[in-house]
Amino acid sequence: GRELRDTLLSLEGRYLPARDYKTYNLLRGYAQMRKILVEWLVEVVEEAKMKCETLFLAVNYLDRLLSLCEFPRENLQLVGITAILVASKHEELAPQSVNNLVIMTDNTYNQADVLSMERSLLTTLGYNLTALTPLRVLEMLRSLSLRDGSPFPPPNLPGELEGVLRRDAWMLASYLLELALSEFAEVHTPPSVLTAASAFLAVHSYECAAPADASAGEGAAGAGLTAVAECVIKCMG
Repeated sequence: GRELRDTLLSLEGRYLPARDYKTYNLLRGYAQMRKILVEWLVEVVEEAKMKCETLFLAVNYLDRLLSLCEFPRENLQLVGITAILVASKHEELAPQSVNNLVIMTDNTYNQADVLSMERSLLTTLGYNLTALTPLRVLEMLRSLSLRDGSPFPPPNLPGELEGVLRRDAWMLASYLLELALSEFAEVHTPPSVLTAASAFLAVHSYECAAPADASAGEGAAGAGLTAVAECVIKCMG
């Protein structure tokens, strides 16, 4: 319910990268390399038919680790594939094997490399792996909207059309969140803000009774209205 949502959202700041992550990595020219790496991780998750939440967790682990440790550029792919390994263990019923992930790197690394990086990741993150991702917040938002009879989509629609609009709007919101994963500018945006902005844009795109401002998404996702509005403007730009 809303109490659980509020508790989880109160902890979301704990799972963001260190504050100087953006400035430090922009100076090192890592922003574009991170974008390429995240887009490759998307392909890995799709090829292995893993859950979307595994991808979101992996990117969270990746950014938090890179904000705390410096790695040679040639090891960034190793960090990424290791984040996928740890995320799959946390989220998948059948986690990916180290060998399969090594193959996905075209054997650039070996199993010992991945296992060593896994130890570093777990130790550095203090085994704090239950991060609240934007996708998880979107799932909570959807659950609350269905339960509370929110205006997503508008009333007086045939039942079948209402279902299509609702499904398509949430699929678009999820897709927008996935696009935001590779955007370095959003690494410090709280998940609740990203989610509220994506939900607002998705619902507005389908004309599902989107409000004149972002207050509907803001209220359900627990994000501040000003932050949501700023995020919407950035996304639209």
